[in-house]
Amino acid sequence: MKNFTTLRTRALLGAALTLSLMLALTVAGSSPADAAQTETTPTCPADYTLDGVECVNTVDPVVTQACPDTAVGDASNCSTVVDGTIEQECELSSPVDGFCEVFSEAIKGCPDGYTEEAFGGEPCSKSEDATQGAETCPTGALGEPDACYIVTDALADGSCDENSIKDEAGVCRQAVANAAGEYTCAESSQLNGTLCTVSSPIVLRCSAGELEGTDCVVRTAATETLTCSGDAVLDTAGERCLVAVDAIDTTGCASSTATLVDDKCVTRIAATCITGVLSTTGCRPAAATNANALESPKITAPAATSTPIPTPSAPAAAASTDTTAQTQDQPSLAFTGSSTDAVAAVGVVLLATGATLLTVARRRD
Repeated sequence: MKNFTTLRTRALLGAALTLSLMLALTVAGSSPADAAQTETTPTCPADYTLDGVECVNTVDPVVTQACPDTAVGDASNCSTVVDGTIEQECELSSPVDGFCEVFSEAIKGCPDGYTEEAFGGEPCSKSEDATQGAETCPTGALGEPDACYIVTDALADGSCDENSIKDEAGVCRQAVANAAGEYTCAESSQLNGTLCTVSSPIVLRCSAGELEGTDCVVRTAATETLTCSGDAVLDTAGERCLVAVDAIDTTGCASSTATLVDDKCVTRIAATCITGVLSTTGCRPAAATNANALESPKITAPAATSTPIPTPSAPAAAASTDTTAQTQDQPSLAFTGSSTDAVAAVGVVLLATGATLLTVARRRD
């Protein structure tokens, strides 16, 4: 019976040591520091797929029609501009150096400002103001303008009358007024009082345009018209010749943020984290602070020698009772912290239990 008890005790001891070793390895492999650094997967909006730490949206490009680069107009009416022929037109004549010329017979008559009143052998005449010269001394007077005089006879006593004065030479002088300046005319005209009469022959005159020989010519710019040939047609403004061409298909992305890659429109945005911050590999939790640090379990050491040694004559039941008592009389645990700390504490308890059972077994043997 003693051998059976010893075997059972050793079996329990082996199981306790094995379990303690497994718990120790588990605790060593999942420390609080490693758990705090566990990364989570970022999230993406609808219609996006996760690619690393980016969200990717891939859609088909949009195919639209547009005019070729060398064409004008819109997709519904593309045309190329071709050269046309510019033609000049005149209403009443053919263009000459870009002008339309209209000829008319010149009119015969007196020049402008003349009347058909014969004078000096010519059929046309007109009157002009004569040119008046500067004032002079009257005829028979001496001196200069503003100092004109005539000589008068002295009285019997040798003196001068009351209207005259005697000069140094003893001559009696009487002052007279200036005479008006003379009127003169050009050689081709004749003085008539204060007017000059000018004569002229009959001339050719134009009511419009310029006199060229015996004709009057009126010149105006010719009208230019663009003429198109072949399949070309004139535009509505009459300024260009257009030939219709087909529109071409163009491929592009509807979104301005998308990039055309291998016939697909690809949009990339950064993924988001529900918790933590985005890193280069995923969503990393924020760094733990001292307040969140885990606290190591506090273990009370067992008493040094508190287990009685059974005597050889003691019954087997007593040995079993002593073993149970020794198992229950184990160190108490007091710890604070996370579940990982609790697992570590259980491992310590099991190690202590195994050590006690080993001591009992050796003493019984």
